[in-house]
Amino acid sequence: MTASVLPFDANRRRRDSWARPTTPARNAHPTEPPRLLRQFVVLVVEDHDDTRAMLGQMLEALGARVILARDAMAARVVLSQERPHVILLDLLLPGMDGLTFSRLIQQDPHLADIPIVAVTALAQLGDYIQTWTHGFAAHLAKPVEDEMLTDAILLVTGRA
Repeated sequence: MTASVLPFDANRRRRDSWARPTTPARNAHPTEPPRLLRQFVVLVVEDHDDTRAMLGQMLEALGARVILARDAMAARVVLSQERPHVILLDLLLPGMDGLTFSRLIQQDPHLADIPIVAVTALAQLGDYIQTWTHGFAAHLAKPVEDEMLTDAILLVTGRA
């Protein structure tokens, strides 16, 4: 990743009292779900079926076109055919782990500018430092709420 990518911890809002307050509903029609991500294609790389399905449903409800991959090898196939706006990547994947996979993405000149967001159960300070030093644009600790996910995607894609 380039030096212009900023570290971002969307979980900060729920931990720190100084974080900006939660915004009111973002759409004019309360019966209609917000479609804030309707222009985005998001690749979700997650090995747990339930988590992958939940993230996919959450993103689709927010308007994104979602591509799901079970592991790094499946994601490589997707990336040979598609160019997502952002990649949500679990760190604890079978076979090739998320950190190794992120390096492969960043070494490919056709993919290196796609922001990668860690979505992981690893939430210690060292985990945040490790994803930052590996070029991740953001680090979200599971469980992830839809507003945190939206904010992270909008921020790392420069549309916040």
